[in-house]
Amino acid sequence: MSESERILSRQEIDALLRAINAGELPSGGKPGPSGTVTPLDFRRPQRLSRRELRVIQTIHEPLAQAMRDLLAPILRTPVEVQLAGVEQVTLAEFADAVASPTAVAVAAVEPGETSLLLEIDPLVAFPVVERMLGAGGPIAPPPSRSLREMDWPLLDRVMERLLERLGRCWGGIMVAHLKVRARETSVRAVGGLLPDETLVQIGFLVESEGRRGGVNVCLPSSLAERLVERQTASGAKAGSTAVAAVLHADVPVAVRLPAESILLRDLQALSPGDVLVSGQTEETPVLVEIGGVSKLAGRVGRLRGRRAVLVGEWLDEPGAQRWLQPGSRRLRRKPADRARAPEGKAVLAAPVEVRGVVAERVLALAEVANLRSGSVLTFPLRAGGAVTLEVGGRRFAEGAAVCVGERLGVQIASVQDPRQTLRGLG
Repeated sequence: MSESERILSRQEIDALLRAINAGELPSGGKPGPSGTVTPLDFRRPQRLSRRELRVIQTIHEPLAQAMRDLLAPILRTPVEVQLAGVEQVTLAEFADAVASPTAVAVAAVEPGETSLLLEIDPLVAFPVVERMLGAGGPIAPPPSRSLREMDWPLLDRVMERLLERLGRCWGGIMVAHLKVRARETSVRAVGGLLPDETLVQIGFLVESEGRRGGVNVCLPSSLAERLVERQTASGAKAGSTAVAAVLHADVPVAVRLPAESILLRDLQALSPGDVLVSGQTEETPVLVEIGGVSKLAGRVGRLRGRRAVLVGEWLDEPGAQRWLQPGSRRLRRKPADRARAPEGKAVLAAPVEVRGVVAERVLALAEVANLRSGSVLTFPLRAGGAVTLEVGGRRFAEGAAVCVGERLGVQIASVQDPRQTLRGLG
């Protein structure tokens, strides 16, 4: 197009002016974009895209079911839990949106130095505490106060179990241990986070007996980005898959003392105060059973107030026999009156296998797959360091672990009716 063709003639200019005056053409410049105009807030950066937020939602969808399975037995009433949504908020915005006072825990994500927030609405926290204290009847409205000091240990147990299930949701893409390191009754009181720091809020709606409350998990953007990257790198597809279901499957894990034998007559005469002395010493490894099968040797100790096992070697089926063969056990009784033993001396002289259960818990299959020599498994600490004794897979007594000289033993605290134990053996 030549320069003269780009310049309007006098006649063309007059025609345009007449059209504008007649309202046939707009008098302004270029037409603006359609839609609502909203101001851009530079203090609230959107670090994750919508697609990445959908990945975060997919990862945490199993937590709704796990939360329902956890809360229903505690509240002793039907509970519905649904994932309400995932969004990016600043800490200040989150503090404005939730109740105050509330119950919020700061959980460390190990390994690493990252922390996340777990917030439980008073509409959920108070009924949980009341039920754990033994209250019955309909769920009452929450009181207008903060949790008392006596309430926190009960809610701590629920929070720890929620965090354990949250870790299982990540098990297929990232193994992490979540531990409560601080708790507050206000989000604004949480230390270590800036008011303008961007968080990814994963909100769950909990409904029971017509009352609704919320449970929120808030991840720092850096942690959420890492989860998205790991999920994408692993090639996992959105939604539940067979592989994810297997990795999240619960596997029972138990720590047992090596098997010993005891005569039926001694088993029948067992009573509180007796001491069963084994052929094992403190140096004898314990056995870690996975799915009911002895798979690992380990050493028992304590870590941060919890019972812990330092994982040793994996046991091959042939090599495991040195720990799995029943040993000898002698029974030391305290002087006490005993009921007359029933007839059948030949039967009562037969030995039976006794196994001591030191600790038990449930792990996700993905966590089991990551066990290595040197790994540490932690377990809830039983009252008094209790050891449960089993015969034929049935529990018949409980007691405390003791040392008798150089030998390990169990001092009996409670014992079932011997007739039930013998009946269970056939």
